[in-house]
Amino acid sequence: MTLFNCSRSILVHFFGLVLILSCTQNKTKVVEKELLVKDNTTTIGTNQGVSRDSTLTKYRNPRSHDDSIKKWNAQLIDEKEKFKLTAGPETQNFSIDTKTGEVIGYPFFKIQGEEGRNNKRKKSKSLRTNFLKIKPKIRSNLMQDRKGELWYGDPKNAEIEGTSEAVHSGRGPTGFLYTEDGNYLIVPVGYPHGGVTDELFFFDSNGIFISKTTLDRSLNMPFVEFNAEQTFVSVSDGVSGDFYFFKIDGSLVRKGNFNEITKDKGTSYGKPIISETGDFWILQNNLGYLFENDSLVTKISGHNFFIDEHRKLLYYDTGGKFVITDIENKEIKYQLIQKDILLLSIQGRQIRLQNLINKKKYSYEIF
Repeated sequence: MTLFNCSRSILVHFFGLVLILSCTQNKTKVVEKELLVKDNTTTIGTNQGVSRDSTLTKYRNPRSHDDSIKKWNAQLIDEKEKFKLTAGPETQNFSIDTKTGEVIGYPFFKIQGEEGRNNKRKKSKSLRTNFLKIKPKIRSNLMQDRKGELWYGDPKNAEIEGTSEAVHSGRGPTGFLYTEDGNYLIVPVGYPHGGVTDELFFFDSNGIFISKTTLDRSLNMPFVEFNAEQTFVSVSDGVSGDFYFFKIDGSLVRKGNFNEITKDKGTSYGKPIISETGDFWILQNNLGYLFENDSLVTKISGHNFFIDEHRKLLYYDTGGKFVITDIENKEIKYQLIQKDILLLSIQGRQIRLQNLINKKKYSYEIF
């Protein structure tokens, strides 16, 4: 091929490439113009007369959502500050010996010792042994003339046996509560695999059936717990806000809904706290709501509550500070403010603290 022919071929290819690029660009502009026209058309139906661009802008703009969250948070902070108690001239500070864990300056709770796994294992084994003694009687009572063996479970719900009808039904206990004195056993029943509870069975220490309660509606993974003195059983739904208070013989004492009672717009609810006699009780959400019988006493800026009716005291956590007030939460009687001691939990009369220096955890009991 001559030099002239080679040059002409290169020029032809070059202009061809330019022409292709030009056509592609023009086509792209047409497509973009077509898309722009489509995006400016009105939306049919509920958004008729509203352009798609303005609709997308409305939903893509997070400002209104962020502003509502900020407003809600600001209101919550203000309310918590409003109901937060401050130490007065009569308030006494107490402390924990970082070497021994002993309590200094507060006479009504004492150290049980450093936490370990052995104590928990012994208690669990004891409960299981007691439970296995009365399991056959409980099983027969739960049957109540139904076909198949609906339940053959242990405290951990490990065994579910029976006929095909029983397996198909899926019903059984969702847990169990056994009083420390061994006098009562409460078995919530529903659909264990779905976490649904709709019935409660009450038995005595011999496994003899006492009573059965069917809840107004099924509760999804509810809290079912004794109060600290094991004189009441509370059943509460952390999502819907429904709650029930029973005596341990199965008699219903109180029921209600958190939202309807407190008017608090919460999204989840803590476990109710019930005093020994049931005269005082607390509902928990963003704040604590302290009631005496049917009357609201006060709102409390705190969590992890224990009500001591005998000494007329209220224990709780304010988020880093452990305070003890009068039972109506009017003034702080005692407080623990110690940077190297962390309050882990208050569960009834049991208090757990951690030494942040050596990382040891200690258990205490209110007496």
